[in-house]
Amino acid sequence: MIPSDLTLDTTRRRFLGLAARTLATGVLGSLGACSSNQPGSSAQGQKAALRLDWIVVGKHAPYFLGRERGYYESEGILLEIQGGKGSGNTAQLVAAGSHLFGYLDAGILIRSIQEGAPLKSIMVIKQKTPFCIVSLKKSGIRSPQDLEGKSLAATTGVNDPILSLLPALMQKNDADFSKVQVVQVASQAKEGLVLTGRVDAMTGSITAQPPAFEARGHDIDVLSYSDWGINPISNVMVTHNALLQEDPQLVRSFLKATVSSIEASLKSPEDAVASLKKAYPEIDTQVALLQLQWFFKLIQPEHTQAVFGYHDRGTWEDLQALQIQYLGLKERWDVSRYFTNDFLP
Repeated sequence: MIPSDLTLDTTRRRFLGLAARTLATGVLGSLGACSSNQPGSSAQGQKAALRLDWIVVGKHAPYFLGRERGYYESEGILLEIQGGKGSGNTAQLVAAGSHLFGYLDAGILIRSIQEGAPLKSIMVIKQKTPFCIVSLKKSGIRSPQDLEGKSLAATTGVNDPILSLLPALMQKNDADFSKVQVVQVASQAKEGLVLTGRVDAMTGSITAQPPAFEARGHDIDVLSYSDWGINPISNVMVTHNALLQEDPQLVRSFLKATVSSIEASLKSPEDAVASLKKAYPEIDTQVALLQLQWFFKLIQPEHTQAVFGYHDRGTWEDLQALQIQYLGLKERWDVSRYFTNDFLP
């Protein structure tokens, strides 16, 4: 995430500087170097690096399955998949041209574009937010009203968007956020505090903490923001604006293979996790499978028959409005500047 002490103008100049240096060296102009250690294309196809949002977990399994089954190679793409260090870092790398494609948070994308990053979303991966509140069943937290008078562990030292949007969730459901006792701790400490009963609940993502609790046999309740009226879109696939102009077919081919990979994972989640484990043997198979199954609940938009990955203008306007009201975004832009549907298969 971009440091909060940087001004908008300073950050915009940094992004524009990165883009200018990238184009000046021909990285995107030649479409030759999609990662610093894998330049150019080969007789087998175009090399392309996909940078993820965070460390590799179960929700990322479809891309490994697609690579193993040859969906990307059949589209002329030799795909490298790299774990990430946060959506902000991924946005910077794709903006700089070191990676052709990035998987990151839509809210971070909005901020990055407003700060000068020459990026666009080309596919929505999670149409529903994974934001949630996790608690043991004995705490009795099954609605926003149930949080009143309870203690909640949230991550300290960062702008925790799950916590930042909790007032919106409470207000929408006639609950009083001021009655929630927020305890800010290190991210890795939250689960232990819940399990030992020192706090009643914790902020979380349904593709992360709930699978970990379930794999260890804990009986939990998951208060999903999307079930209670706060449902900003989440992860998206992005690329550099220059690539959209210079090689639109590569973008279309990448998205076609990605759709095939996700569809195959829906049919064979165990195979998807097995592909992931081949690349990352340290992955816990049971946790990764649960993470993937929770991920499947987030990928289909409600009340629409649109193709997979479609950007709905209204949902982007809703996300931008939440960013402005609760997450410190300063400007309201025409949301068409953030995405394109032109390359969906």
